[in-house]
Amino acid sequence: MDIKKLIDSYFEREDIKACFVRGLADLIAIPSVAGKAEGEFVFGKETARALEYLLEAGKRFGFETENHDWYCGSIVMAGKSGEEIGIIGHLDVVPAFGEWEFPKYALTVKDGLLIGRGVRDDKGPVAAAMAAMCFFLDSGIKLPFSVRLLLGCCEECGMDDLPHYLSLGKPVPRFSFTPDSSFPVCRAEKGIASFDVVFDSFGKDILSFKGGNVSNAVADSAEMVLSAGADAAPDLTEPGISLSSEGGKLCVKAAGLSSHAATPEGSVNAIVKLAEYVLKTGLVSDSASRNVLEYILASNQDTAGTGLGIACSDELTGALTCICGMGRTDGNRFILNHNVRYPVEKDFETELLPEIKKVCAGFGAEAVLGENSKGYAFPPDAPEIAALSSAFSEITGIAAEPYTMGGGTYARAFPNTVAFGAALSEDVSPLGALRGGAHQNDECIPLDELLTAAKVFALALAHLAGM
Repeated sequence: MDIKKLIDSYFEREDIKACFVRGLADLIAIPSVAGKAEGEFVFGKETARALEYLLEAGKRFGFETENHDWYCGSIVMAGKSGEEIGIIGHLDVVPAFGEWEFPKYALTVKDGLLIGRGVRDDKGPVAAAMAAMCFFLDSGIKLPFSVRLLLGCCEECGMDDLPHYLSLGKPVPRFSFTPDSSFPVCRAEKGIASFDVVFDSFGKDILSFKGGNVSNAVADSAEMVLSAGADAAPDLTEPGISLSSEGGKLCVKAAGLSSHAATPEGSVNAIVKLAEYVLKTGLVSDSASRNVLEYILASNQDTAGTGLGIACSDELTGALTCICGMGRTDGNRFILNHNVRYPVEKDFETELLPEIKKVCAGFGAEAVLGENSKGYAFPPDAPEIAALSSAFSEITGIAAEPYTMGGGTYARAFPNTVAFGAALSEDVSPLGALRGGAHQNDECIPLDELLTAAKVFALALAHLAGM
């Protein structure tokens, strides 16, 4: 039996493609942004509605289903033994803010492209995983293990769903993958930590400050209001810096170039740019104001954490990255938020945070830990990694080199799990730069890409069965 030929022919059937698109359309139509609890629906009614829809679909196809108290749910394909392989995806989506050219919560199919919130992250990949399971059910092929498709409901806002599942004493698959990244196999993710640096005072020259919007992205804008009047505005002009005055106050704005905290190379941090300009032009003179700005420059001299004394790397996951994503004034306090992606072999709280605290203390500031999520790592020669990699290569004809990343997926929140697909590349989307990607407006993915992912997942399960 040539399993690859069977898989190819199955997903080339027009009825299978049509069924896939119809089901995904129904799922995309549910605006499942996780929110506050509404009665028994711990992440809100919309995530519960998405979960209920997919569990009902699983029943119709002939799978066993379980609802884990609306935190998450399982669709299970029984195998020849009680051992399980897991596929872990999520049904919650990020909000669809801003102006979209296409409907936000309706599936648009245009020139082979699927468009709508969740098609790439992570409803489309979940549908591809379920389609792979349907292949085995429809083909009458029984695997030596059961397959558990675990459907989370709050991956985008804390991953509190999987700990609940683990607390129930339910089966934990011997190995799982999450289709919430890119092919081929991500065998390791760095640890992720964020912390605030708090100054109890910032002098009289600075009246207010606001920079950035999220912790996990380099700040693309920053604004500082100074007590200096319009007469103090310097002649020095720089690209991305603008000045205005009102009511005897001077406002300085900086525009930067954002990038994800996991890949900050080439970005321009607006907070750093603003601090550098204000210091260079002498717009602040009191020592407390200068101290804050000098800290900003010292701590962000690069994105490797050098200025905070934490630059390091390991062979498994590579070099640490550190960015300043947000800053603000709050009463008399000046608060800066840093986001760190650190090597998996390092312990943030015992090895890195003490060094950060020393540097901050030198500027009279306190470092306050926010979140800390440890990473994971599989050895490159692990048989599970080989099974997934070979499945990808056989379906796509592309050599599979396992990679590591600084992003975070369910793989860090569930035992023995790696990220595997479903995107074939991270290139600019067919809709152009800053559109079409995960979390972006007009989120999209080619239908052929999802069907290819379904083929890869099916062959990966077959390869895992042969280990």
